[in-house]
Amino acid sequence: MVPQPTSGHNDADTSALPSVERDGRRVRRSRRTAGRARYRAILEHFDGYVYSLSSDYRLEYVSRRLSGRIPDSLPSGPCFRLLYDFEAPCPWCSMERVLAGKTTRRRVSNPIDNRYYQQTSMPIAEDGKHVTSMQVVMTPAAGAGSGSRPAREKIPPEIDAATRRFGQIIGQSAPMQEVYSLIREAAASDAGIMIHGESGTGKELVAHAIHRCSERRGQEFVPVNCGAIPDTLAESEFFGYKKGAFTGATADKSGFLDIADGGTLFLDEVGEIDLSMQVKLLRAIEDGGYRALGGRGTRHPDVRIIAATHRDLAGLVARGRMRADFYYRLNVIPVRLPPLRHRTGDIPLLVYHFMEENNWLDRSSEITPRIMTRLQKYHWPGNVRELLNVLHRFVTLGKIDLPGQRSEQQGPALPSMPAAPLPGNGSTDLNSAVRLYEKQLITRLLDENGWNRTRVAAICGIERKTLYLKMKKLDIRPGKGR
Repeated sequence: MVPQPTSGHNDADTSALPSVERDGRRVRRSRRTAGRARYRAILEHFDGYVYSLSSDYRLEYVSRRLSGRIPDSLPSGPCFRLLYDFEAPCPWCSMERVLAGKTTRRRVSNPIDNRYYQQTSMPIAEDGKHVTSMQVVMTPAAGAGSGSRPAREKIPPEIDAATRRFGQIIGQSAPMQEVYSLIREAAASDAGIMIHGESGTGKELVAHAIHRCSERRGQEFVPVNCGAIPDTLAESEFFGYKKGAFTGATADKSGFLDIADGGTLFLDEVGEIDLSMQVKLLRAIEDGGYRALGGRGTRHPDVRIIAATHRDLAGLVARGRMRADFYYRLNVIPVRLPPLRHRTGDIPLLVYHFMEENNWLDRSSEITPRIMTRLQKYHWPGNVRELLNVLHRFVTLGKIDLPGQRSEQQGPALPSMPAAPLPGNGSTDLNSAVRLYEKQLITRLLDENGWNRTRVAAICGIERKTLYLKMKKLDIRPGKGR
């Protein structure tokens, strides 16, 4: 019978143990030591980055390859400052989910070396129950060598080395740098965001960039043009309906909130939502829930709301056309996009981007310095969208034709003001003259752009819905004599 060690014996005290058991313990100790050494050697030669951090973002372990990236001047501090020189947690950080016990995996572009990595973030529970820290392993992504970026791949948007772009948003001017900073800050929270900007400034691109930088990037991004939804259909569009809820409801239909559950709902032109619908939406997003038309159960969506507008919403609140509680719920983080006329230094970048994206680079040499100067002097009421349309027309027709500027191939770009009709009393009827001029201008732009209403609305600097209303009011129709 083999005698058992007393309770006072431990691994360090083996003199009283039989030789067989002493040898066994030495072997196990040796294996553990060798295993730890082998594990450390693997980490130190690993072609990637390994680090662990506490719940307050303090680094607890950094592999040798990564430790060389930390400046000696910054011996301590949060991981996002030491590793990436960020002032806030990284847009792709998974700390909240990991502390909840979840392992996350995502593809990120690492600003340390400008390479793509597959990042796995795992929870560490010291007592086997409570997660106190997070381990991060970043392995080089397949097919993404140093400095390489796969074309048109869905990746979290990052500012490039020259700060010329953020995802699909182009611009290196000071106003755009402020926008990029706001995108990072907004993505790190779940608060309501209101994007203010003129038509054509890229409000949906900014909303999408915030979504793709946030923890919700793996879920749906649902854009909704609020101005295109009739008031009578708004409730069924947002909340969905059940089969038989009304005449024509032949099947169940998911609403926007159902589709966006877990993700982001983008409300473009939010100022167009009617007051009664504002009350219902506010209740739904503040966890009061909602019911599908014809349904019985109450649903509680987990949705992040990003809204956008070109209107003065504070003015709408003052005039009673928007509820103050709805406005303040959405306007927690305001993001203001500069019009193109306030960042004309970005126009050369935008021109090259559009020429490259649309495979027009063979025509780029035709954009002479003189043409570029004209583009930078123009006031761009339709902003970036109008610039794209002007370049499209240039590639198609071989001319840069800007309203208010003389085309190099043609005469005045805008029709001259027609003679004002005179009423019976002989005074000038200003309203009739303006109406006639507006009809001539819109008709001519529609003819020149193949009756592409979206393009003409952008050139005129108005919403497509506004253009439709003007066409109806002025009785402008294809083929109608003018």
